[in-house]
Amino acid sequence: MKFRLAKQSDCRQLAEVYIACSGEDEAEAEGFALKLGRRFLQQYFRVLLMEAGSVVVCAVDDNDPNRVLGFTSGSLDAGESMKSFRKHRVRLLLAASAALVCRPQMIFGLLRRYKATSADNAAADGGEQYVIGSGARLTYWGMLPSSRSGPAGLALLQKWLKVMQLLGARDIRAELNRGNTRAQRVHQMFGAETVKEFVTPEGKERVILKYP
Repeated sequence: MKFRLAKQSDCRQLAEVYIACSGEDEAEAEGFALKLGRRFLQQYFRVLLMEAGSVVVCAVDDNDPNRVLGFTSGSLDAGESMKSFRKHRVRLLLAASAALVCRPQMIFGLLRRYKATSADNAAADGGEQYVIGSGARLTYWGMLPSSRSGPAGLALLQKWLKVMQLLGARDIRAELNRGNTRAQRVHQMFGAETVKEFVTPEGKERVILKYP
């Protein structure tokens, strides 16, 4: 298995990895982004890769470097990443339109999440919180179920952390579902510590871990 930085042509595969991994976790399977569908996820990753501070490392097939088997994503500055998503809100909304037509009640959740990306909300501990709103942030880490044999997943996370550190990132934080104890143990094995627990407006329990 080899590793490389993600490119725009990978967006469809990044979405498929996300879908495949989320389907194994009951909490993730009920996740908001997943319910918005493939088209939205593909557009989400396109916008993510447009942001200058985004760092997405892919694990790829030894014999086919264009075949993505897993990825770890994050940002050097979560605040700047939030600004990028707000800037591209129209294209994201259009990508989510089919899902919203089928599930119009999701519009309220989408509006709450949009509000939560504002700089004022990110700076206020009392604001509605879904994700980390400032500083270096890890957003996702996952491998296709068929490619998890051996230490590939651990190596992928290590590679991403190394790239972030080389780029000057410090105090990298990650948020996870509280029930995802396996991922929490891996982060702790690499030196991360739990620094906060919170509950989203929908009642989902989350934890934030920070790397030194």
